[in-house]
Amino acid sequence: MKSAVPTTRVVIEETWTKFAARHGLTLFRHGHGLLLGVKGHAAENVELAISERLDGLECAAWPALPSTEEFVLCDASYVAWCQRPAVRRVADEGERLSRRRDVAEWPPLVRAYCLPHLYTPIPALTGEPAFDARFSWLVAVGTLHLDPPLRHALMALPEPVFVSALVRVVRVRLPFAVLDDDVLTRFRAVLAALPAPA
Repeated sequence: MKSAVPTTRVVIEETWTKFAARHGLTLFRHGHGLLLGVKGHAAENVELAISERLDGLECAAWPALPSTEEFVLCDASYVAWCQRPAVRRVADEGERLSRRRDVAEWPPLVRAYCLPHLYTPIPALTGEPAFDARFSWLVAVGTLHLDPPLRHALMALPEPVFVSALVRVVRVRLPFAVLDDDVLTRFRAVLAALPAPA
């Protein structure tokens, strides 16, 4: 006899479906259909997606920056999370598999994005004590200036957080986060504070 109580995945799917309808976004599946996501427009000519990951959420937008701006930035709690043995083991195994497939040495930005636990954080040095205590660069290319509106938007993101910009795609990883209106609002605030795409 089937239970009348909905399973956790049914409840999660209902939450994502309602979220998509509330914000005019389209629901999609990824990860062989096991994980959910929503997609739509962040602004004119800028696409947006929020998707489930096995460890939380990832928000992405494209094209969201000039092509000259590429970086990987994370907070101290993300660095600590990456050092957990289980997280390191999965990332290290991914790197070993890629090398066995004769993938060329990854560029530093791609390597920092995929294997952040291998990098020593570089202090942000913005002069704002609270921001500098929380955030560090892993890799930065270009002239991105962490001005007060961008610092404020980044500080509003929940911990732990990982922010990257590669090939004009801005991604925000939020381990342990669950989908809610606040995640979308805060991600859009980060996008609004970044330099406009060329």
